[in-house]
Amino acid sequence: GELRNDPKAAIYGVPFAVGPPDQVIENLRAYRELPMDEMSIQFHHPGMDPRAVEASMRLFAAELMPEISTWGR
Repeated sequence: GELRNDPKAAIYGVPFAVGPPDQVIENLRAYRELPMDEMSIQFHHPGMDPRAVEASMRLFAAELMPEISTWGR
């Protein structure tokens, strides 16, 4: 939960989208209308429990991918 509270948590100046599915999808909606065909997502960070990583990936696939897959080109 610490990344969620760190305003400097970003890559190339783009803040991380961290939190429950509704919060993450709201953050990612800023990219919905961009002409993109790829999105780079990282679930595993050093020290994370692999079971937590798997749970995050499954949650993302079930809750966010149905909408995100309709974005872009």
